[in-house]
Amino acid sequence: MAMYERTRGGKKQFLRDLVPGKTYYSITELVQPWGNEPAYEEWVFKKSRLWGGTCGHMSAEAVLANYGPLYDTRPAGMRGVNDKPDQTFNPHANNGPAYEAHQQAIANRGRRRAGVR
Repeated sequence: MAMYERTRGGKKQFLRDLVPGKTYYSITELVQPWGNEPAYEEWVFKKSRLWGGTCGHMSAEAVLANYGPLYDTRPAGMRGVNDKPDQTFNPHANNGPAYEAHQQAIANRGRRRAGVR
């Protein structure tokens, strides 16, 4: 599973590996009455002559910058943003390796930004 972070190097790697028509995934949290629930969003890019690829009105770079990190495989143990809620979801359980990698990327992002200023 490849993970593309919101860094300059991650952007370059993502644009090199981008395959038009392939589905990429980002992880977001849905606010629910029982707690925040992680869910994935799907992104499918079309070939563009101006940018590496576009998804709707957004370039691949903009999607990575606004919704990254992006993954090339669907996260296990999560539902899609537009899927029906799963009755067996436990917000306090481990939701798979993709969710762990996402949590680690979020934790590392705060550390890098602290040294910038």
